Amino acid sequence: METRDRAPSIERILGNEDGAVLVLVLIVLVAAMVIGVMMMRTSSLESRMAGNERRYILDFANLESAVNLVLVQSTSALESIADSTGASFDYPPGTIPEGTRVRVTLARIGKPPVGSGSDTSLRARYYIVDAEDEEGNQAIEVGAYKLFPQTTDQ
Repeated sequence: METRDRAPSIERILGNEDGAVLVLVLIVLVAAMVIGVMMMRTSSLESRMAGNERRYILDFANLESAVNLVLVQSTSALESIADSTGASFDYPPGTIPEGTRVRVTLARIGKPPVGSGSDTSLRARYYIVDAEDEEGNQAIEVGAYKLFPQTTDQ
């Protein structure tokens, strides 16, 4: 009988639950930490994406407003390139929204567009307005025409 008391029985080994709760809590803690780290990385990525989208929208709005400003107040560009097809005018900084570059190019001179309802005795000058942000990430190209009386040499 003495040998039987010294040797641990299977019931005693399996019945000993000391430390089982500690192991279970450690497993749950590690899982919670992994989930927390993953959520932090996802949150950081989403924050950067939102910032980039905001910057993209603001840059595009600046380009759009620069083109609209040029189309409304195009007198300096039109005087500069006059009747020279292929000539271009670069707007100086301070005259357009900050962070943009705008160039107006006289593409061609011809008749007004068909269906525009314009008098065919007028001449149309076709312009291309190129706007680009400083980093070169975004660009807008707009075509426009302006009607002028036909001169005797045309």
